[in-house]
Amino acid sequence: MLFSVDEIRSEFQGIQFGYLEELTIQLNEGQYHMGEASVIRFTGKKGG
Repeated sequence: MLFSVDEIRSEFQGIQFGYLEELTIQLNEGQYHMGEASVIRFTGKKGG
C-alpha cells in the first residue's frame, strides 16, 4: 500500500470525509490488470 488511511487524513486536512475505507478488492480490468489489490477509497468535501 502506498498510503495508509492515517496518511490520507493527514494529507487532506480540512476535508470532511463522507467515507474513508481501506479494502482488498479483485481487479478484472483486462489481461494485464487482474488480481488482488489493496485500495483506499474516499469521498470528501472541502470545509467552508
